[in-house]
Amino acid sequence: MSSQIYLKTEIALNRCRTQACFQYLVDKIQIMGYTTYTGAAINKTILEDFSTTPARSNKILILLTDGISKDDVNYASAFARRQNITIFCIGVGSYSLSQLQIIANGELNNNWRIYQLNSFNQLPTTVQNLQREIKAVYDIPACTPLIPPIHGQLTCTNANEIGSTCSYNCDHAGGYGIHGSENRTCQYLTMGVPRW
Repeated sequence: MSSQIYLKTEIALNRCRTQACFQYLVDKIQIMGYTTYTGAAINKTILEDFSTTPARSNKILILLTDGISKDDVNYASAFARRQNITIFCIGVGSYSLSQLQIIANGELNNNWRIYQLNSFNQLPTTVQNLQREIKAVYDIPACTPLIPPIHGQLTCTNANEIGSTCSYNCDHAGGYGIHGSENRTCQYLTMGVPRW
């Protein structure tokens, strides 16, 4: 793995607490355009990036590739499964479906957790579908739902999920007001329960 000088963690785990932060960092990622070493990238993710995560946490690796790996993906993906890491694969353009099947499921002819795209333009819709699939399978922590005011409204960017911002609006014409902050963001500050 050390011979792969172009392997790089673009966004460290726990770097962002909001969707806006994450989207900003994703938009800054530049595709390197070098040879594809998917096996080495999986190993690096497990040994370095996931090494500080709690043992009992759900570990999900999302692999996005537009090429055929030049190294062994069998060992790396089997190693990930032994570490209880679930892999979702997104192949764009000139990828190897058989490699993605081995990586995601450990067997050929099984397309579970695999998304196949013709171009990167399809990625936004795929990300939404992937989020729904992950949420359906895993218990994703969220904040306790907020109660809307009797004389006003509560609007949230993404319900009570981590990173969602909710805003209170009151009927000021009726003499009602808000005590405290009008905006709250669901945050996961430490290992435990998310809070507003």
